Amino acid sequence: MSLVAVTRKDLTGARRSKSLWAVLLLLGGIGALFGYLVFAGSGDGTADPARVRSTVAGLFRGVAFLVAAVVPIVALTVGYQAIAGERDSGGMAFLLSLPNSRGDVFFGKLVSRAVLVTAGVLLLFLLVTTAVVGDLLLTGSPLAVPAELVGGVVAGSVLYAVTFVALAVAVSSVFASRRRAVGGAIGAYFVTVVSYLLPGVGVASVVRAIHTDLLGFAAAPNLYALADFTSPFVAYRKLLNLVLPADTQFAPLHADHDPAWFLSDEFALVVFAAWLVVPTVVGYVRFRRADLG
Repeated sequence: MSLVAVTRKDLTGARRSKSLWAVLLLLGGIGALFGYLVFAGSGDGTADPARVRSTVAGLFRGVAFLVAAVVPIVALTVGYQAIAGERDSGGMAFLLSLPNSRGDVFFGKLVSRAVLVTAGVLLLFLLVTTAVVGDLLLTGSPLAVPAELVGGVVAGSVLYAVTFVALAVAVSSVFASRRRAVGGAIGAYFVTVVSYLLPGVGVASVVRAIHTDLLGFAAAPNLYALADFTSPFVAYRKLLNLVLPADTQFAPLHADHDPAWFLSDEFALVVFAAWLVVPTVVGYVRFRRADLG
C-alpha cells in the first residue's frame, strides 16, 4: 500500500459511517435552510444589480458566520478518531503490517478526512448559490451574483475547514484512545471558537489581564488584538474581509488607534499557514514516536 492506497481505503470506510453522513447532512441542511430563506422572495423583479449584489453579499456573510461556528464541529467530529480510533480498534496494527509507513497512515488519514469535510462545505455553498440564482431567475431580478465574492467565500471556508481537520487529526495522534481524543477535540473547539463567542472569555481577555493586572504594564491594544487573531475563528472572518464589500465586512480587531501591520486582513493567510503546519507537524512527530504496542 501507499499514501494513495491508505487515503482511498479510509475514504471507502468513512463513506459507510452513519455519524459522518449525519454531520454532512447537517451542513447540507444549513444550506437548504438558507436557500429556502433566499428563495422565499429576495428578488422582486425590479431590483437593480447593485442592490442584488449587496443582498447576495449580506447572505454569504450570514452563511459564513454559521460556517465559522458549525464547520469546526464537523471537522473535529470527522477527524478526532482518525488515528485514535484505529489504535482503539486494533486496525492500526493491520495498517502497519502492510507496506505502509507511519507517514502514509498519518497523511492518508489527513487527506481523506480533508476531502470529506471539503465535500460537505462545497455542498453547503452549492445549495445556497443554487437557491440564489434560482430565486433571481424566477422573480425576474437581475442575475448579479458576484463570482469573485462567491468564489472567495467558498475558498476561505474550505481553508477554514481543512485547518480544523488538521487540528483534529493532530489531536487524534496525540491521544492514545478515542475517549481522550474526544476530550481533546472538545477542548480545542472551546479554546478556538466558543471562547470567542463569550464576552470576556477569549484569549485576548486572558492576555490583557496578565499584561495589565498581573504584570502591571500599560495597556497594549495591538497586543490584545494579536492574541485574538491567533484563533482560526477570528482569522476566518478577517480573511473573508478581503472579498466582502465594505458595508458587509466583519468588525476590525482594533478600536480607534492605528493598527499594526500584523492586524491586517491579509495577515490571516499567515495565521492559517501556522495552524495548518504546526498541528500537522506536532501530530505527525507524536504519532511517529508513539509506542503502538
